Amino acid sequence: MAAKKNQNKYHKVIDFWRDSTPEMWAYFIYLIKDHVRVPIPAKNEKGEDGFIGYGLDLDHPCCIHENMININTELFKEKMIENVAKNN
Repeated sequence: MAAKKNQNKYHKVIDFWRDSTPEMWAYFIYLIKDHVRVPIPAKNEKGEDGFIGYGLDLDHPCCIHENMININTELFKEKMIENVAKNN
């Protein structure tokens, strides 16, 4: 019974998933980019293991690769800019 209730609750999401394309997924991610954070392992000031939450790159939050979506974080953008600067 609970599974059926949840299925009804999320039917619009399930229908979107079934009926959408990678381009639509990317657009959806673009729409919610301000509400997504990605945890990245990092050391704190004391050298202890922890995480830093990075937001998505606001200009290009994702890229389509065939039927997959690559999520681009603020950190990814920073590293890409550094790499371009090193190679020029």
